Amino acid sequence: MSDLAIWMADCVSVPLYPTLAPASIGQILNHSDAAACFLGKLDGWENMKTGLPPRMHCISYPLSPPNVVQRFEGWGAICERTWPLQGFPVRAAEELAKVIYTSGTTGLPKGVMHSFGNFAWALHHPSGESAKSAIHRVTAGFFRASLRLTAVSRVITKRRR
Repeated sequence: MSDLAIWMADCVSVPLYPTLAPASIGQILNHSDAAACFLGKLDGWENMKTGLPPRMHCISYPLSPPNVVQRFEGWGAICERTWPLQGFPVRAAEELAKVIYTSGTTGLPKGVMHSFGNFAWALHHPSGESAKSAIHRVTAGFFRASLRLTAVSRVITKRRR
């Protein structure tokens, strides 16, 4: 759900691995010009939090660590007080959707930029499998990745316009 909200707000999603070292977290947040961070279920939060810039706007989820829930406003509260967007935002294929960074094991994490067109192409070129199977594989993969990586921590970069 975070990705959809980020994209509807004309922003870019930057997932973070749940095992990143604080220095890598800080480097990614600075390099991506992050404006906010969604903090989900984090087993290593006490170590990871030292990588967040001091004034980073953070948003918690119900499964966030207890001190995160206490310190940062929850996504549910934000949704309750925010008017729904009007209309149906459409993002162009060439627009940047997500920047996925490497873990940085061989140096600084490096970002790979993915456009909405990249994701659409993956759905339409299923490598010989049926379209239904490809859609299931891709959406299941995105869902698992969201649970494992992107729902753990999500960054919103500033609007491009």
